[in-house]
Amino acid sequence: MIPTLIFFIPAAICLLVAAVGLACLGLASLALWRGGRSPRQRPVSHAAPPILGDMRGSETARGASAATAGAVAPIEDRMVNRRRVCELLVLLSLVVFLLGAFGLWAGGLRVGWRRTTSAEWTDGRAPDLATLAHKRCVKFIAQGKSTGISVALVSLTNATVMAVGRQALTGPAVSADTLFELGSITKTFTAIALAREIDAGQLRLDQPIRELLPPGFELPEPARDITLRHLTTHTSGFPRLASNMPKLGGWKMLAFGSDPYAGYGEADLLEGVRHVRLESAPGTKSVYSNFGMTLLGYLLARHSGTNYEAFIKQAVCHPLDMNDTTIRLRQGQVSRVAQGYRALVKLGPLVIGLRSAPWFEDNDLGGAGALRSSGNDMLKYLQSNMHPAGPLENALLASHRGLFKESEHVTFGMNWIRSPNKTLNQTVIWHNGGTGGFRSFLGFTEDGRFGVVVLSNSGEEVDDLGMALLRDLGKRESANR
Repeated sequence: MIPTLIFFIPAAICLLVAAVGLACLGLASLALWRGGRSPRQRPVSHAAPPILGDMRGSETARGASAATAGAVAPIEDRMVNRRRVCELLVLLSLVVFLLGAFGLWAGGLRVGWRRTTSAEWTDGRAPDLATLAHKRCVKFIAQGKSTGISVALVSLTNATVMAVGRQALTGPAVSADTLFELGSITKTFTAIALAREIDAGQLRLDQPIRELLPPGFELPEPARDITLRHLTTHTSGFPRLASNMPKLGGWKMLAFGSDPYAGYGEADLLEGVRHVRLESAPGTKSVYSNFGMTLLGYLLARHSGTNYEAFIKQAVCHPLDMNDTTIRLRQGQVSRVAQGYRALVKLGPLVIGLRSAPWFEDNDLGGAGALRSSGNDMLKYLQSNMHPAGPLENALLASHRGLFKESEHVTFGMNWIRSPNKTLNQTVIWHNGGTGGFRSFLGFTEDGRFGVVVLSNSGEEVDDLGMALLRDLGKRESANR
């Protein structure tokens, strides 16, 4: 994770530039004003006219007048030159100030005033669960780690959605219908869609990916045996990112909060695959790869004859009645989207944030992290994974099963991560997510007793918050026995 203050370095530089420009503008304007004032004219004494044709006195007077005029001319020239210099300094100072101010605006710097109490919303279905989440979420907001959080909690006997905070520093309150970017939790949707295709006999888990690529496409020799299993368990050897991702994408994201995937299309993806250099032999080691999951989403969508968003909606969202989960926003959803912040800093009652641009807008390569969803929809998703049933039952169960054991603490299923938890005495099946301005966490116990979803609109990690809420659910159940 990038330390929060690093994000503010470009903003601090722009602020310094603007401050220097403003100070110089003030000094130059003062000098211009003072230089433009007319100097006081001293009274001029005129000698008496010459008497009796004293030509000598007349010549002396004319000589004095010429000398005076010769002295005034250079003074006036210097004053004009000084004024021109001051005008140039005013112009340059104004340009410097505007550049600094534009840098702050383009970098997404925004300031908000934290209210004494955070706005809260709950569906009212389980006040005891909402109270359990209240303390941790309100503290998270009060510490300036986010402006808005939506939480879904599931216990043995009940379930609820609650929200704390606001959609933006000065925006409306968060509710269960507020949309957040899911980031890498999208990968679990991709995996469930893959499991469904396998369950329907359309694909095989150990099917080589070369069979699904466009006709005539040639993989590098080391990559020719990569299978769908390898992609969905991060054991393909693909690096985290493609080598042909925009070189300045990371710097632009840091300085301006831009989308590093903007403009990266199908041709770019295939070019990256064509020249991929594996970091390990397929099936031997797990290397978490957004590149590999982007490719998996592309292959599944291509196999189904549509784009990734339409494929995921048809394969996963519609069967689970998740009508608010999407990539492209409909008209009625725009006003409900939370603003993402790549960094936040709290200074007393002031909260300073750096906005982030939406990720994966109008991008058909969304298999690694493009979905947006709400607390209401993610509660449905959580419950469906905790208690699989209906047309996706087999696919959900298959996606959870361990396929590659990385260590004693981590086993990969189809993109799901399985980790033993001593406090809960259960294996927790989970995934997290993050984009430029959002973080998310989804986790549940394998026995289906407890589950949590956390959605937040800042770059601050929420994994610890999510796991703490899971433990709280377990402790609450033990105390009620």
